[in-house]
Amino acid sequence: MTITMRQVYQTIEDAVVGIPELSAAQVHHGNVPDALPTYSNGQVMPYVVIWPRVPVPTDDMALSGVQLRDGLAFPFQTTCVATDLLNQLMPMTDAVAAALTGLQIGAGNVYHDSENVTGGLGGGEYLQDPDLPDRYFVPLRWYLETQ
Repeated sequence: MTITMRQVYQTIEDAVVGIPELSAAQVHHGNVPDALPTYSNGQVMPYVVIWPRVPVPTDDMALSGVQLRDGLAFPFQTTCVATDLLNQLMPMTDAVAAALTGLQIGAGNVYHDSENVTGGLGGGEYLQDPDLPDRYFVPLRWYLETQ
């Protein structure tokens, strides 16, 4: 049974929104809206962006060059963003990793894509916006293979 991109990314969103510290208004797909939820003091609430990618066929091939199974690989990235590195960003990043690692979607499971990590992911990077406080961010790359 083929799974659709919509089913995959809806399941991922549901898992992230299921984290107690996050609401649906704090989880975004492929963009960051102009107006972000803020606390009463104007501080931007933590949020997660899910960056979907188009699935690609898995590379399980027979020696004859025939694809062995009807599988798809869904690579994607989540970016956790917060104004407080230690009290918001790190706990949220841990919660997102716990919610997604091993998450079953269709006949596959989500795993951290440690082979394709580039650059520093340390939380020392900032998003600067002239109208909002600086924000720390941590990108996490993932993949899902289905059959």
